[in-house]
Amino acid sequence: MRDQSIPKVSSIPVIGSTLKMIGKNPRDFLLKQYHRLGPIFRLNVMHLNYIVIAGEKANQFASGEGVHLLKSNAFWKGMLHELEADNFLIGLDGPEHVMLRKIFRHNFSKNNVDAHLQAINDLCIQTFEDIRVGDSFEVVERILQLTSQMIGCVVTGEVPTREELEYFLFYINSITNHFALNRLPAWLLKFRGARFKKSKTLTFDFAERVIEKHLTGSSNLNNFVDAVIDAARNKCPHLFEHGDIRFSAILPLFAGIDTLGQTINYALFELHKNPEILALLKEEIRAVWSNKIPSSAELKDLKVLNSVILETLRLHPAAFGMVRTANQDFEFEGALVKKGEDVVVLTTATHFMEDYFKNPTVFDIDRYRAPRNEHRQINAFAPFGKGPHSCLGSGLAEALMGLALGSILYHYEFEHLDPNLKIKERINPTPSLGSKFKLKIVSK
Repeated sequence: MRDQSIPKVSSIPVIGSTLKMIGKNPRDFLLKQYHRLGPIFRLNVMHLNYIVIAGEKANQFASGEGVHLLKSNAFWKGMLHELEADNFLIGLDGPEHVMLRKIFRHNFSKNNVDAHLQAINDLCIQTFEDIRVGDSFEVVERILQLTSQMIGCVVTGEVPTREELEYFLFYINSITNHFALNRLPAWLLKFRGARFKKSKTLTFDFAERVIEKHLTGSSNLNNFVDAVIDAARNKCPHLFEHGDIRFSAILPLFAGIDTLGQTINYALFELHKNPEILALLKEEIRAVWSNKIPSSAELKDLKVLNSVILETLRLHPAAFGMVRTANQDFEFEGALVKKGEDVVVLTTATHFMEDYFKNPTVFDIDRYRAPRNEHRQINAFAPFGKGPHSCLGSGLAEALMGLALGSILYHYEFEHLDPNLKIKERINPTPSLGSKFKLKIVSK
């Protein structure tokens, strides 16, 4: 191996690049460093040191050699311990992780939405039913509530109330920021006081309620939670303490509410800034929804809708990278990464590169059609991550997003937004437009 020196991000002594990484857009900060320093560089955030790798070769590495050279356990360890779920799926590596993914894969299949098409359509209508024509409203919170209802409908069988959702998101965002992303030291959580304690209590109580329903058979569903209970009893009991089972009851909500919900928000935002694309999409939706609510398979035939989904995932990825730990020395782009070093794989850096996506800051659905097919370039499009820990529910997420957009836009018409409108996003931990994103209902 060549011990080539790895360039380091210039930073303020002691605190390093902390202010940039906990600021409003750490993704753009890291992209700037990639263009300035190259495909591998060092980053200091307070007491933590990271090696960042980015670009097409980084994505290739993550799904190739990196499968055996990078491990995820250290990233999730603190948060899973807080959740009392030390052995759970997302924190495991190697054969045990592969085994659990195989056990649970069918529970996250897009086909699972097909038994709930009418229920999901009704939820989408109800989301804006109380708003009068001509009134403006904040979009984000309503879509997050809708997302929790859709996931509950399909995957867990239980939907958090509005209050439970608020505290659930506060708790999950807090522990993700403090334990996994290390945007703030974990010891600061003790200063969160009563709200943090209440959030944890309500989250755990909600999870226990879900488990109880499945244990007693009163959920009337056979889904992911049942698969976890079966795995804990029969297939691999050594991997499941009670905390692991309890976390399973909220894992789909934990993984999906913010990521899927915010992606739907960004799609609505971009569509109403681009009236020509919106008109094409509405025409396609009307032709289908006027006859029936499409199944997951039929959704894939809607070319405009799928292009809108893909472009939203490209331009506004919910997770712009992943953190791993080197489990042995390895070389990347001529530089030596040593065992035990934390590595950030900036998987979506290619989404914003002219070499792969023409005019990358422009919302352009034509890039997914022949002859361009920009998303099919090898290792260029990675909205769901790379490697063995890539999103298990990506197909389900795309199906739910398609159903939500189709049902909402078929039943409601919103006023167009200024094409030049900019809303500063906040990453906490998922990118969000926050309370400033508003729409006005023109007709129902």
